[in-house]
Amino acid sequence: MSIDATLALLRRELGAPFLTYVLNIGDYELAAFAGGMTPVPDAHHRPIGTMSALIVHGLGEHHAVRRFAFEGLVQHVATESTSWATATRRALGGDVDPARSDEPLEDVLLTLVRDLYPAFLIPQPLDEWGP
Repeated sequence: MSIDATLALLRRELGAPFLTYVLNIGDYELAAFAGGMTPVPDAHHRPIGTMSALIVHGLGEHHAVRRFAFEGLVQHVATESTSWATATRRALGGDVDPARSDEPLEDVLLTLVRDLYPAFLIPQPLDEWGP
């Protein structure tokens, strides 16, 4: 599958907000890359491949199985001391530094929120029993 076709699939499955945040690009760039109008920068190929490998396992499955497959995108990476999504955004030049606090507990919570934020950008499937 070509890189632009892969990006189009990722946009459908993970949503533009997640991709633009993690890849540190704008909506226009995402559309241009996914539409094959602009070449995808080399630095983005590896993260796109990683996301593609993770979501392929969940395609066509029940939404609970799909969510499990997508969890790898926001799991903690010990070597980076942050989530995969946040580490990827940082590597691609994005700002990921959370606000700091003088309160130790608040400081830890701010870091946790930063690492979990990308998970909330992934669209939630409609429940099979209703909206």
